[in-house]
Amino acid sequence: MRRDRPLLILILVWALAMIVPDLVRLVQPLGSVGFYADSDGVIYDVAGAFPDKTASPAWKAGIREGDRIDLPRMSCLPYDAEKCASVLAVLGGVQYVLPGRAVVIDVAATPDREAKQVTLVAAERPTNWLVRLVLLLDGIAGILVVAAAGGWSGFDQVG
Repeated sequence: MRRDRPLLILILVWALAMIVPDLVRLVQPLGSVGFYADSDGVIYDVAGAFPDKTASPAWKAGIREGDRIDLPRMSCLPYDAEKCASVLAVLGGVQYVLPGRAVVIDVAATPDREAKQVTLVAAERPTNWLVRLVLLLDGIAGILVVAAAGGWSGFDQVG
C-alpha cells in the first residue's frame, strides 16, 4: 500500500461525512424563522421560505419589512454561544435551521416603533416531492463525485 493511500481514504471519509448527513433532509426538512435580512440588518422579506407572510414565524412575531436588526446589540463579543448562534441563523447565510430552534433577535427602534427583543421559533418550511427528489439527486451526485475523485475503482490495484 502506498504511503499516501491512508491520507486519501481519510479525505474521502471526511468528504462523505460532509455530504451523507444532508440526506436526512429527505425525511426531516429544515425549518426557517421566516425572514431575510441584508448584510446591514435590514429585513426585506418577512415571508421567507413560506408561501405567504401569515405562515411565517417572523410575521407572527410582529417583524415587518423595513425593520432593522440591531447589530451592535447582537454582537457576539464578549462571546455568548446562544447569541452567536442566533446571529448566524439570521445573518450568517444559514437561511435554514432545525425546526423548533429558537432564535433571539434584537430589533432596532424605528420612528414609529420602539426597539424590542423577539424570540422566533423555526417552523418546518413547506416542501413537496419535487424538492425532495432534487435533494436526493444532489446527494447521490455528491457521493458519486467524491467516489470518482477518490478513484475507488482503483483501490483494488496493487500500488
